[in-house]
Amino acid sequence: MVNSTSIAQCVLVTGANGFVGSYVIDALLESGYSVKAVVRKSWSNPPKEVELIVADLSLPVDWSSALKGVTTIIHLAAIVHQMNESPQMSIEEYRNINTDATLVFAEQAAKAGVKRFIFLSTIAVNGAFTGPGECFTEQSEPKPKSSYAISKYESELGLQKLALLHPMEVTIIRPPMVYGEKAPGNFSRLVSLVQAGIPLPFKLAQNSRSFIFIKNLASFILACVEHPAAGNELFLVSDNDDISPCTLICQISKSLGLRPRVFSIPVRLLELVFIVFGRRTLVNQLLKPMRVNISKAHSLLGWNPPYGSFIGLINSVKK
Repeated sequence: MVNSTSIAQCVLVTGANGFVGSYVIDALLESGYSVKAVVRKSWSNPPKEVELIVADLSLPVDWSSALKGVTTIIHLAAIVHQMNESPQMSIEEYRNINTDATLVFAEQAAKAGVKRFIFLSTIAVNGAFTGPGECFTEQSEPKPKSSYAISKYESELGLQKLALLHPMEVTIIRPPMVYGEKAPGNFSRLVSLVQAGIPLPFKLAQNSRSFIFIKNLASFILACVEHPAAGNELFLVSDNDDISPCTLICQISKSLGLRPRVFSIPVRLLELVFIVFGRRTLVNQLLKPMRVNISKAHSLLGWNPPYGSFIGLINSVKK
């Protein structure tokens, strides 16, 4: 809740009508914040309590009017990567929004007196997978591979430099795959496959991976809005409940009231199949471990995920 120690009173959220943005807006309103919501196009049914701002970040924007009274920004707007990045999608197209427009916006915010700029990055900045028994931490060497991850990492570097020149604090969050009801991308594809009763060849895929339920992510973003210690910090977050692809499929099936339909193919053979069919990225995304250590979020902010993965999945799929 908003109180005398909270850093924020008026929060501006970009990408407000996206999957993450809609949950963040709800969390802010429930906590009593004044909210300005930035969207690229019109929003047909925004919450009546928000002040709606229509702006296209790919174009030059004068933010001076929108930033009046704003103490904190949550920057969610981005061009998001796809499972298989299109070769026609150049890194410059990612940089246009994810890097260049972000830094122009942040500089205007700093000059306008905004106190904290919260930037949603991606765990892909750390790399595609971890070694056996290893976890990514805030101290891990960044190894972004995809154009999306590179553009996000360049944004992080630019924001950190900006924080050295202005009083505005920068908070960077790197989440793994976000899931929840109506989540876009890979999670929705997986749920659709399970609902269709299609047997999936992941029974032997026991590599642990970190995920984050959308309500857990919204909870952590709210903690970064409120906690004084979150300024000028980098955080890795997850459900803190790592599961394998096989377990994920089984839990989705059970949440749907279905019998899990998974069968065994040796993992090395499955890797070869993906490579032969031009889906090399799926090897890293599905068959390699990718674990995140969230101890900093707990020790510095006192944050723990309010939902475990099983409860999160029950809330994410509908029978």
